[in-house]
Amino acid sequence: MEWYTVGIGLFCLLMVLISIGLPIPFALAAASLPFLWTIQDFETSLVSSELKLWGVWVDYILLAVPLFVLLGELIARSNIGPNLYLFMHKGVRIRGSAAYGSIGACAGFGAVCGSSMVGALTIGGVALPEMLKLGYGKRLSAGVLAAGGTLSVLIPPSLILLFYGI
Repeated sequence: MEWYTVGIGLFCLLMVLISIGLPIPFALAAASLPFLWTIQDFETSLVSSELKLWGVWVDYILLAVPLFVLLGELIARSNIGPNLYLFMHKGVRIRGSAAYGSIGACAGFGAVCGSSMVGALTIGGVALPEMLKLGYGKRLSAGVLAAGGTLSVLIPPSLILLFYGI
């Protein structure tokens, strides 16, 4: 078979499997198997598929994902988030220190937990009522916390950078 025949057949079979409702990872696997069987015999293709799946599952770098989630949950349920926010708020002695403290606390928390959602929820839950109590507007407070929440993806031990690195 020519390469374009295999490509068109694989694409058509993939579209059929996705259109009948099969999840995309399973549709990719199911569509690739018949074309793998044209290149190799059944036993060889089965062994190569098993080795590829095993290689993905035993990748020790992926162990960081549940550990990041565990660390984020531990910090979110403890007093570290509020203490980090209060430290950043009291340590910066200029006008707008609550906003700067929120961004600094989001950056520090994001460097530890590696997830934007966990960082924004933890620091936001502490900082938003405090900023409103200090006289900041709702729009400014929400904007500062939304911008600070995105910092956790950019600071190196983040989950997204881990996946890109793999």
